[in-house]
Amino acid sequence: TKTAQDWEDNLQANHVAAARLRTVKEALDDPQVKYRNSHHWFEDGCPGVEGRFAVPVAGYGAEVDGPRVDTPPPRMGEHTDAVLADLGYNADEIAAAREKGEI
Repeated sequence: TKTAQDWEDNLQANHVAAARLRTVKEALDDPQVKYRNSHHWFEDGCPGVEGRFAVPVAGYGAEVDGPRVDTPPPRMGEHTDAVLADLGYNADEIAAAREKGEI
């Protein structure tokens, strides 16, 4: 008969380490997450992603040159050819795998 928040509050008040399951939006809106500045926000989107989005950075700070994110994450498959080439596949083999739908 109690809400998840009621249970969380009650358990924590009684020194039980417990937290309710949060949606991504709820987690990102949490005051502690905002205070810790643990996400970098890209305001203008990037190729394949429209609008504002966040990517996590380390949950700790550093006095000098701490963790940071300067570029958006790569698009799905953006580095496939380079990774396969590093593994020893040549351009013809990569093209054949793509044609077969393997990648």
